[in-house]
Amino acid sequence: MGKYLDKKLVWQRLDGGVSVTHLHEDDMREGESEDQFIERYTQRLIPAFDGVIPVVMNKTDIPSDRADRNKWRVQGGKVKVDKTMVTSSELKKENKDKAKLKLKSLGLSDDEIKGIVE
Repeated sequence: MGKYLDKKLVWQRLDGGVSVTHLHEDDMREGESEDQFIERYTQRLIPAFDGVIPVVMNKTDIPSDRADRNKWRVQGGKVKVDKTMVTSSELKKENKDKAKLKLKSLGLSDDEIKGIVE
């Protein structure tokens, strides 16, 4: 059983998000170099990513912590977390918190608010 290569295919998708393809040496053909394998694999995947061309990166250029993966962006040949970006789940939570405060200011109890907002 082989291992994953240190090189990854990083796709800056049309929706702005980032996808990472992990390459496994078991998928290489006999006698195929790593570069040939990456090129073959890339050509196979390009249609799935709407024609976007990936960047080949070392795993050290990609955050190991996936907690903020919805904020990943390709910048300067690396994948970085865009701290200025607000995700839809963060926006939803912020709006929910604002709604709770507004309802509280109108005199509703926590149980009433929970029934409305939750």
